[in-house]
Amino acid sequence: MSPHTTMTETITHNAGDNAAMPQTNTTLETAHHAPTADTLPSRREMRYFQTPASIGAVTPEQARQRLCVARCDYLNQRERLEAATQELDRLRKTLKAFDEQVKNAGQAWRQGFLSSFGKQSKDVRDQKKQELQWRLEADQHREMIAMLEPQVEWLRIKTLEARLSFDQARECLLEVCNHAELMDSVDAIACSDGAAALYAALQPLFKRIATDTCNDAVFMSQFGVDVSSKPGEGILAYISNLQGQDVRCEIERRQYAAVGELLLSRRPRDIKASVPEGSEDIPTLPCEASRGDYPSLLGVSRRLKELEAQMAYVPDQENTNGA
Repeated sequence: MSPHTTMTETITHNAGDNAAMPQTNTTLETAHHAPTADTLPSRREMRYFQTPASIGAVTPEQARQRLCVARCDYLNQRERLEAATQELDRLRKTLKAFDEQVKNAGQAWRQGFLSSFGKQSKDVRDQKKQELQWRLEADQHREMIAMLEPQVEWLRIKTLEARLSFDQARECLLEVCNHAELMDSVDAIACSDGAAALYAALQPLFKRIATDTCNDAVFMSQFGVDVSSKPGEGILAYISNLQGQDVRCEIERRQYAAVGELLLSRRPRDIKASVPEGSEDIPTLPCEASRGDYPSLLGVSRRLKELEAQMAYVPDQENTNGA
């Protein structure tokens, strides 16, 4: 048997041993053809798992370039957010201190004024002036905080958008690279001498699975046939073509499952998943918004417009994108 023989071809060879029986071919009508030197089967034609949508749309290098752009944008956005958040926190802490000073100075001059029975001493006047000065500082900080808060929230939303783009680009790179590595590894194994020996050894197993499936009383009962006599694949001659196709699908499913079990049962423990170079994740900062903070896309757009209407200055996209 050629090293390039596919699993479905092996099933066909098994069925050939029972050529005298009608409708005993255990290969699906949609089975793949073996790859040749000139043609390889599409890597999207998989029936037992869904190929990621990114496969065939971008190459690993394109996905890596997109991730690089998304990472730079995200890091630039969150750097601005972090700086603005730190400044907002500083202003709030300073305002809290000013409010405390206003309270203390107010209490001091009032107590001095009353204890002197209404006499406005120099200490009373100085404390009252100090209260007014602290109050002026506090009011100025409130104004600055009110101006900065919309901008900080605007930056949080923009940073969240950049983060989501980064996550999507990273997921795309992981999908493309991992799928390519998976298929390349399978191709390498399939063309090895060991695979050729495995394919040959699978033939009797596949034949036995086909027979056992046709003799499965529970499974075959849905077709209204009695398999108590253990007819094997010969029972296919007594059911319709459509029912026979269902049986063949089940045979193939069990054969594929058997191969998977054989391989995975010998898989070494503690194997770490491969991580493509440059696909490392970036931990979020405490100041960043989470996806749950803005669940509605329409709500985000509306909120951005509301914030921009409140902001005296809207950072231009050229700067926020780090161009």
